[in-house]
Amino acid sequence: MKKEATKPKESQYKHISPETASFIDGVKELSKKFTTKKDSREFLVSAGFYTKTGSLNKAYR
Repeated sequence: MKKEATKPKESQYKHISPETASFIDGVKELSKKFTTKKDSREFLVSAGFYTKTGSLNKAYR
């Protein structure tokens, strides 16, 4: 029995270019690093970008 080749994972960004998807992923990664500092996290929560639990606000997803 042959094992079928796995298909590449479909992007969650269906209607944008690969460059834009890459940019969005980069911004998400950078924001994760940025939120690890306590002062930065407090600013982002007070500005409404992140919730107190650390997840991205619904408006910015």
